[in-house]
This record gives sequence, C-alpha cells and structure tokens, in this order.
Amino acid sequence: MKRVIGWNNKQGSLIPSCMPHEIKKITELEERNLLKDTGAYFIRWNSSFDTGVNGEFWYVIKESHGGLEELSKKMRNQVRRGLNHFYIRPLEPKTMLNKLFDVYENASKRYPSFEEAMSKDNFFTYIANLDLEKNEFFGAFSIDTDTLVAYSQNLIESKCCFYEEMFFHPAYLKNYCSYALIFEMNRIYLDDREYRYVHDGSRNLSHETAIHEFLISKFKFRKAFSAMEIRYRWDVKLLSVLLYPFRNLIYKINRKMFKKLSVLLRHVEIERGIL
Repeated sequence: MKRVIGWNNKQGSLIPSCMPHEIKKITELEERNLLKDTGAYFIRWNSSFDTGVNGEFWYVIKESHGGLEELSKKMRNQVRRGLNHFYIRPLEPKTMLNKLFDVYENASKRYPSFEEAMSKDNFFTYIANLDLEKNEFFGAFSIDTDTLVAYSQNLIESKCCFYEEMFFHPAYLKNYCSYALIFEMNRIYLDDREYRYVHDGSRNLSHETAIHEFLISKFKFRKAFSAMEIRYRWDVKLLSVLLYPFRNLIYKINRKMFKKLSVLLRHVEIERGIL
C-alpha cells in the first residue's frame, strides 16, 4: 500500500492530514489515483468548514479559554481536584515508551472497538515513526508518585491543535486526571500560545465514544458543522448500494466485519442526510 503525502489512511478511510479549515480540493483523476495507490475503501474530506448551518457532519472545536470562570461550579471543583492530584507537562515520547504503552494498553482495554489495539512492538514503531516537528505530547503525572497516568498526542499545524489521541489510565479517572489534562492543554494552546482553535476531530462513526459530548457539555467546545465529501472505490460503492437496504440489521450484529460495514453504511446515511 502506497503512502500518500497529505493524507492519512485510517482503517481504510483516506482523510486529509491538514486542519479542517484548510479545505482540500482534488480532481476526479486525483480521486481515482488516490484510491488505486492506497487501496483505501473511500476518500473523505470536507468541502466547507464551520458553515453555521446544522448538518450531519461536524468537528468539535474550541476557540477561546475562559479559565475556571467559564465552567460550572461542579466542573470548577472537579478540575481543581484533578489539578490537586496531577501535574501536566509536555513530554518526549521516545524516552517514555514503556510508560506511554502502559497508559495506552489499559485505556484500550476499558474502551474496546473494532479497531484492534496495537501490540507493544507496533506501538513502539508507531511512536518512532512520528514526525515530532508536528506532533507533541502532553502527559498527566501523579503528584504523589510521579507516575504517568494519561497523555494526549497533539497535531500542531497552522496555529491550530488537533487532540488526535487521548488516553487515560482507568485507575486514575476517579481523581479527574482527564479534567486536569484537558483544562491545562486548553489553557496552554488558547491562552499562552494564542492558537486559532483546538479541536478533537470530526464526528466519529467507527466506534462508540462520549468524548465529544463530554468536551461540549463540560469544557465549552462546540460543533463546527461542515459539508462532507466522500468518494468510494468502485467495488465498495457497489457493496454499499447492495447492503444499504439491510443497514439496520447490520448495525445490530456485533462482529468485527459487520462493524466495519456499519461504518461504511453510516457514511452513506450522512450523504443522504438521514443520519
């Protein structure tokens, strides 16, 4: 499978590696060549960003940081509790591989999906191949034991930040390590660095997740509605047409192959504006 600069292959879905406000424009010939070269099931991108018009596809973003004052009384107490138990700092991933993997492995067990978790060797290879000019890591450490309990891998580009991957060791969630990490990263990127926005990606169709609802309700993120464009490989397009009438049955089958088919069919539903 050929790696194409400017695109990421996520479980067979080819997605631009740029920030969502940087609109990708490609020709029909480029579409065909990308699908042929990468073997991806489909290409997905957004042709507009933050339209202000409600739709079926969005990114979850935050453009300003109001400190503790913008949060509810309950949230202020929870964030303070988190900061009393954990300190947040940037970290060098290649010198902390075992500690990072311990958090990743335990978090992956708590939140399973059809996306298979990486083995230790694959995780180490993944970190080793990261471009650290564009990717940076922040960790939450226990004040008492100096143990790494959570981390976020962040993509930095165009004065924006994508919280690409966040992992929290479940044993430390009760003391609000996630609240401390997110609050401090919002402060650093939006206040200290004066970034345009931070975001946590687009609407997730591959597995169950509550992180977007959590960020919106707790940390004042919002939905930036965008127009989704998608182009399927010819055989995948045919498969989607054949299976679409049976989608509600497929959604109920808890097997890996059917979970993948469910992702495909939910994209079709977005295209048709009914999801």
